[in-house]
Amino acid sequence: MQATYSALIMVCINNEQLERAGEVYQLTIKSGLHPDIHAYNALINAYGCDFQVGSALLIYPQAAHKHLLVAETHTRHTYTVFGRLCSV
Repeated sequence: MQATYSALIMVCINNEQLERAGEVYQLTIKSGLHPDIHAYNALINAYGCDFQVGSALLIYPQAAHKHLLVAETHTRHTYTVFGRLCSV
């Protein structure tokens, strides 16, 4: 079941349906499951690219709580986006 939720999140993001991906993510959490590392990374990256800083930052502690480390490349990209937002 967890793999299904993660796959749905990835499909939504790949089809530029970030809001729907967020809904699937919330449903995953409410079901007592958690996405895999790829879905976490994709969500953080997509939120960062869409300048949704608050949403991206909410994902970090949830991923860390499950001992999932966000891929370094996505982390650097997200911090770059956050840096640009903070300098605006």
